[in-house]
Amino acid sequence: MVSTNPNVRKPRVSEVPVPLEVLVNESMTPLFAATAGATEEAIYSAIFKATTISSSRGELRAIPLKDLMSVLEKYQSLNWDQTIGK
Repeated sequence: MVSTNPNVRKPRVSEVPVPLEVLVNESMTPLFAATAGATEEAIYSAIFKATTISSSRGELRAIPLKDLMSVLEKYQSLNWDQTIGK
């Protein structure tokens, strides 16, 4: 069983550019927009609340908040929802 219609599938690898239709944010259904917003919020919460952990296999360090904020500012990811439609 395949989850998407063959007409909307895109190849994983291509020698030539693959045309892609994109909807602007204002065209998304409210449910889809809410799902995208909740997913984004979950990702931000996980990153901002992460702590460094250690185990017998090594250490995974949390991203320093100062560095994280610099990246978010660099790619204009902060307050993006206030700039839609401007």
